[in-house]
Amino acid sequence: LSPPLYTCFDLEGHVGNDGRHYVIDCARLFPCEPPNKRHRNGHLYRMLRPELVRTNGEPLSSDVYLKLTKHDKESMEEVSRAYRRLREKVIPRFAKWLDLQVLKQQQQQQQCTPRHYKRRG
Repeated sequence: LSPPLYTCFDLEGHVGNDGRHYVIDCARLFPCEPPNKRHRNGHLYRMLRPELVRTNGEPLSSDVYLKLTKHDKESMEEVSRAYRRLREKVIPRFAKWLDLQVLKQQQQQQQCTPRHYKRRG
């Protein structure tokens, strides 16, 4: 028994005349951000990154905000929770890590300059 494949509803797989397998209509392979009035039609182009989806712990519907499909409030809340985790935890944690990397690099560059050595003694 194969594990389930969670994907958008209109994803298609075909075997070409050359015998190779092709997947088409995969523009919405990942779930979109929750609707936002600042980004008109954002559900068509503001997708959650695969790294976030992979670490989510529960499958997320890539069609949750499309008008063509009917979804329950729980599916919408799952995507909203993932987006909140991105905004409230993942991005701030990454920004802090990035600041530390910049500081480390600046410190290493300072230690290598003659002026730094002169100040030290």
